[in-house]
Amino acid sequence: MQITGTCYLAAIGTEPFPVDISKGINGYTVSLPEGCSNVEMTIKLKDNNSQDTPTGVTWTYTKDGRLEEDLEVESDSNGGLSITSDKITALPTGSVSLHLIAHYDDKNLEFDVTIHVRELGDTEWTRSTSSEASPIIIEL
Repeated sequence: MQITGTCYLAAIGTEPFPVDISKGINGYTVSLPEGCSNVEMTIKLKDNNSQDTPTGVTWTYTKDGRLEEDLEVESDSNGGLSITSDKITALPTGSVSLHLIAHYDDKNLEFDVTIHVRELGDTEWTRSTSSEASPIIIEL
């Protein structure tokens, strides 16, 4: 299984900038930075022999946890599972557990994925003076 995606961060007074969430993945646990927005994640099956993404995969799932209402989960037309959210809480608490079943090649493959919110680190563009942050200039 492969999990990929992005989210956006913005210090006060700066334009939002993308963050690759794959750096926050440990096995089947995804760590999203507190206060992120525009989360777009995709989960796909991978063929261990060829590393290709198989086609014809359908998904069923259940979700449970504090972030359950913040995340939208749906199958996409390419055989992946799409997870999106407009905004994630600015408090480093909460998680959601996803029990996924991939239906593929007359088999049911089950996975448990956890998505949780973690605290921002000191080096993660938490200041508007960061080189990654573009200040918003308002002239009156």
